[in-house]
Amino acid sequence: MPLSPKKIIEVIQKNQDQSFSANKIISLHNKSRKGKKDSSISSKDIQIISDTLEQLKDTGYLIKKNAYQINPDFTFNAEITAKEKHQLKANLNGVEITIRNEESKGAENGDSVIIEFADIRKNSIYCRVRKISRKKETLKYGIADKIRNGIVFSKITFGEEPLISASKTSLKIKDDEILLLRLKNSILAGYAESDIVERVDENDESHDIPRIISMHSLPSQYSGFDSEHEITKNIPKSEYKSRKDFRKLFTVTIDGETAKDFDDAISFEDKLRENVLYVHIADVSAHVAKDSPLDAEAMKRGTSYYLGNKVIPMLPEIISNKLCSLREGEDKLTLTAILTYNKKNELKKYEFCRSTIRVDKRLTYKNASEIINSQSKDKTAKLLRTLDSFTKSLKEQRMKTGRIDMNLADSELVYHEGKFTDIVFSERLSAHSIVEESMLSANEAAAHLLKKNKVPALYRVHEKTSTEKLYAMKKFLASFNVNFRFEKGSLGVSIQNVLDKVKNLPNEHVINFVVLKSMMQAVYSEKPEGHFGLGFTDYTHFTSPIRRYPDLIVHRAIKSYIDRAESPYTDKKLYFIGDSSSKLERIAQKAERDLFRLKSARLMKNSIGREFDGIISGVSKFGIYILLNDKPVEGMVPFRNMSDDYYYFIEDEYAAKGKRTGRKYTIGDAVKVRVSSVNTVLMRIDFVLIKSKNRK
Repeated sequence: MPLSPKKIIEVIQKNQDQSFSANKIISLHNKSRKGKKDSSISSKDIQIISDTLEQLKDTGYLIKKNAYQINPDFTFNAEITAKEKHQLKANLNGVEITIRNEESKGAENGDSVIIEFADIRKNSIYCRVRKISRKKETLKYGIADKIRNGIVFSKITFGEEPLISASKTSLKIKDDEILLLRLKNSILAGYAESDIVERVDENDESHDIPRIISMHSLPSQYSGFDSEHEITKNIPKSEYKSRKDFRKLFTVTIDGETAKDFDDAISFEDKLRENVLYVHIADVSAHVAKDSPLDAEAMKRGTSYYLGNKVIPMLPEIISNKLCSLREGEDKLTLTAILTYNKKNELKKYEFCRSTIRVDKRLTYKNASEIINSQSKDKTAKLLRTLDSFTKSLKEQRMKTGRIDMNLADSELVYHEGKFTDIVFSERLSAHSIVEESMLSANEAAAHLLKKNKVPALYRVHEKTSTEKLYAMKKFLASFNVNFRFEKGSLGVSIQNVLDKVKNLPNEHVINFVVLKSMMQAVYSEKPEGHFGLGFTDYTHFTSPIRRYPDLIVHRAIKSYIDRAESPYTDKKLYFIGDSSSKLERIAQKAERDLFRLKSARLMKNSIGREFDGIISGVSKFGIYILLNDKPVEGMVPFRNMSDDYYYFIEDEYAAKGKRTGRKYTIGDAVKVRVSSVNTVLMRIDFVLIKSKNRK
């Protein structure tokens, strides 16, 4: 019977005092078969053995001298980094391992576990948990699911699949009641045991953000790393040398009203024969040493988490809001992209350097836009109007080369004096475009520099839309009498032509939404494979190192090029960081969406029985999703509430169809709905259809 990585691992685990080679593994394998020589060993098996030994060496489990040996100093301690459907991911000495749910002993994101090797499949190392050595957090919010014999079984929402917890209690708990639980390292009735700490009033909004943090196992606020003196004294002296002094350049930041972590600033020089755009980015890498405890914590977090009026920062506030934040009137260390354009605004050259700046004006998107449209002729107004004209020109050029510009309004939670009051559509202002186009320019130049000079780094990669999704999109567009024709040479231009055709038409929003749904998800990768949606051959993230870990990696890579030094990262390490950062980004997005769902339910709780106009924004096997016209609030018309027929989901048509009547409900249909129920525990709004303009 052919050897498998699983069998090879078993042989090593049973013979821990031995040295290992391919031949030795075969010999020990045959010995374990009680003398029955396995005659089926082939050259392919030899390769499997060699690959398995090398992968175990990468984890640190094996060391290689003349032959492979078990590392006597190796520890089996790993940390869970993400929970996906049916499995968990963990970090074992910088190597990603996979743990199946049934072999996890109830471990969760952030838990420290003791593992043992189980198998290697498709280059992924599979392990099983022997013991949970430390719980990341013992307090979790659960929803009572059922009560039997004095035991409450609660669902703790976590990732794709809920964790079930069991608690002994004499309290009279109701189904769907929210409970604050303290998890224990023990089992009760076959499930993770917990104690009930508190019964949570579903109307108490103070628990909303903690519930979301618990659901997604987000990091806690920083403790430690709060000494300004300790952080600044550890900045290497070399970081102060060879810095260009840009403090005499008139420089501005443009951010949101409540922002504190200012990581980008802009200067501009309008010269006789050229234009020079300066994009200054906070030099976080000068303050956070590679592989330091603070760097390790930042990598574990991957990103900052923005939840309503609360931020869980990637870096401690002493860095994100003070030392690195480009605050008005303060001298700051930066990494600057100097981008030189001709008078047609075509990029002619670029340079990256360490720098020092002093921000002259801290602007918000709102007041910057007001200044652009005002009669003011001061220095700030002149700079903003110049930047406005310049960045509009850049955008026009980019649209011609395949950039896709979707018109989908963002939404935001509104707070007044710390209390949630509303959800509104975000206003898109001219100042947003100034910042966006400037940052895109710096990101593209950074990627080009790294790729051209073969410096290992992380890139922001967005693949082309798949053939299957393009076909489904074309079929959907045809139902709106919109012809999708492929323009030779650029799929992006073809898609943008469709979006331009439907601009200001009633179906504009839904067609933009379906185009978005047809897109692949952008990820971080060590391979420079371009960004389809932006139309860039080269693209990375360089401009937000305070709140995105991949940007910090890119800064270190650029500095290694500037210093003519060895690259700080291998491709193998970059793959691990990119994969982890992509997953953490998705967790942050899901957490933000869930907070919107919860706050939407709170907002609509007093609207039961009221009628609203909306459009069908999505369809699933459970029902039809409705987005209200006047407010960015989404709810569902469950199929169980549609009693006139039996409806089924047609995925490639984004539609639901009645089996008997043939009545069809499709994304984009205008509807009137009545709010039938609101559940803040389950974060759900249910509607009943009153009328619709559907197509049969």
